[in-house]
Amino acid sequence: MDLRRQMLDNASQRITFKLQEYGMAFDLEQPSIYVDSKITV
Repeated sequence: MDLRRQMLDNASQRITFKLQEYGMAFDLEQPSIYVDSKITV
């Protein structure tokens, strides 16, 4: 679960940085909620 959360946080940060490169910015008012569930592939 920790690895999954880290991967989602990393992806979110990369998307945010890429949007900032294009001059776009936004604020997320609500925190992310992680649900402990099995990962299916």
